[in-house]
Amino acid sequence: MASSSSTAPKLRASRKNEKKALARVARGSFQLGEQARWERYYEEHPHRRLADTRVATIGGTIAGHATALRLQMSLCGADRPLAGIAAVVVLPEFRRRGVAEALMHDVLHHIRRRKVALSMLYAFRESFYRKFGYGEVEAGDHLRVAPGQLPASPERTNVRRATARDLPAIRALYERKRAGTTGQLKRTAWWWKMRVLSRAPEQLVHVDPGTGKVDGYLLFEVPDQPSFPHQLCRVVELRAERPAAHRGLLGALEALGEQYTAVELVLPPGDALLVSRHRGIVGQPAGLGPMSPAGFVGGGAMLRLVRLADALAEHPAPALNGVRGRVGLRIEDPVFEDQCGDFDLTFGPEGARLARGRRVKERLHLSIDCLAQIHAGQGAARRLLAMGLIEGSKGSEKAADLLDAAFRGPPLYLGPANAF
Repeated sequence: MASSSSTAPKLRASRKNEKKALARVARGSFQLGEQARWERYYEEHPHRRLADTRVATIGGTIAGHATALRLQMSLCGADRPLAGIAAVVVLPEFRRRGVAEALMHDVLHHIRRRKVALSMLYAFRESFYRKFGYGEVEAGDHLRVAPGQLPASPERTNVRRATARDLPAIRALYERKRAGTTGQLKRTAWWWKMRVLSRAPEQLVHVDPGTGKVDGYLLFEVPDQPSFPHQLCRVVELRAERPAAHRGLLGALEALGEQYTAVELVLPPGDALLVSRHRGIVGQPAGLGPMSPAGFVGGGAMLRLVRLADALAEHPAPALNGVRGRVGLRIEDPVFEDQCGDFDLTFGPEGARLARGRRVKERLHLSIDCLAQIHAGQGAARRLLAMGLIEGSKGSEKAADLLDAAFRGPPLYLGPANAF
């Protein structure tokens, strides 16, 4: 039943001096964290402006709110603006009254007004955000292994505890390693302090014995529970500039078997089988069949093309890949009517250009969330077509192959330290 005008959520931007109210709603919704910490989030976050937090009220009371953070993400090596949806909260007493839906519609239109083409979020339930055009684009290999399952290496003798003087080198190494990637965020000093180092109080570096310079780092935490002698080492980030540094940092973890029962790592997809010396998950259930687990795949960020033509035109991959040709698209978008219908997409020396029309014979019929998956460079178009998740006309295989060739690039991967 539709809500009456008196109970329908009213939407607005957050206001100055509203941090206490925003924090109270966020804490009451998540039942997580301290009030003071939430207040600092809404007062000090440098990636947020007042208008970026959209507030829903019912009867004059704040029922919920959502924030679109101002981020920069590497897309095939080029930094692009990204609206990161964070802290979508609704108080328990206002659930199932259309508050979250109203907030998502409002925040997406706000992102459009900011002229940002891409939005990303981490979903509490993927099916909910697919209703607003978000497609799953990030996967990661999760390992929960005994230290002895990791490869030993004599390079671990070049690993030492990091000091404050190493932090500039760590930050510079991260920037060098994110070159050419898709998904890695451009980090501010605030992000390093509040989102990375505060979550990883334990820090190791690998030092190149030839130059004396830091060429790798390992950031991790040891949760309070389980306590010694059953402790857990949870890796937040591992970056290495040379293979020797990577081996040394893994070797440093392998050598900690006397202290830690398990090491948890999140790795780019496909790396789990390469890292583990022998399979198995600490605490794994029995009877999983002939293919013994080496880890498990975790779903991460979801992507939304908010300004469709801009999202396609600003993607560097089609020009970098030298793709030429045209493909027809019939797109369904649950939020933006102007992104629905028939389009012709042309690939040329300048990249991708989208125009209204249906002159191209080789056409695909797909929803905007599936197009986001293709845009993320996962080679998804042909697979989606084969599974019947997108439809095609005569020659649709050719159209799918052209899309995959155009947007082929590094797999989109953010990792735990870039989550928002």
